[in-house]
Amino acid sequence: MTVGVRLGGRAAGTPNKRTSELLNMLSERFPDYHPVLAMAEIANDTSVAVDIRLDCHKQIAPYVVPKLKAIEVSGVDGEPLELVPAISIAEAARAIDFLMASVARG
Repeated sequence: MTVGVRLGGRAAGTPNKRTSELLNMLSERFPDYHPVLAMAEIANDTSVAVDIRLDCHKQIAPYVVPKLKAIEVSGVDGEPLELVPAISIAEAARAIDFLMASVARG
């Protein structure tokens, strides 16, 4: 057998015989069944324990809302960002003094 060469077999994504049989049995016995919808019903049933409802919400979320990816922030040409204060330390000190005096006056 040659390494890296695929000879025969199912095409990628094709369910095997047992999976196909199980899906057929489920659809015959429970024609309207869908696991995500069933979990959504449990998640919104207030008579179910909160921890079970929360777990259902966590399991359903990836099917409803795309997972957020982290983003990298950098400066020009990938250089680190240069943080420039909006006001000087002296201006910040004056603003704090003003606020403290205003609070003290009531």
